[in-house]
Amino acid sequence: MKIINLLLLIGALIISGCATGKKFDVSKTQNIKRGETVPTQLTEWFGKPWTVREKKDGTQEYIWQYTRGTIGGLVEQQELRVYVDPDGKVKDFTLKQI
Repeated sequence: MKIINLLLLIGALIISGCATGKKFDVSKTQNIKRGETVPTQLTEWFGKPWTVREKKDGTQEYIWQYTRGTIGGLVEQQELRVYVDPDGKVKDFTLKQI
């Protein structure tokens, strides 16, 4: 009986897969306005970024990322990168979805 329960548990884990990051509402990227949007607005729309990196030119790169997959492969991926000028306003952004 223990072996059957163990096999059921392993099967459930394989089917369910795993996820990293937090899924975010992609439709809110329509709210991003170059030269106007500020980081506090980004946090309101997408939550806390996965990471923030400072570039040599003073630009900050905010990254939101979500990946979900199973043993069989990648099921879903979202990645939003927002570049904020030293003056604190969005310079550019990219969105990737699979």
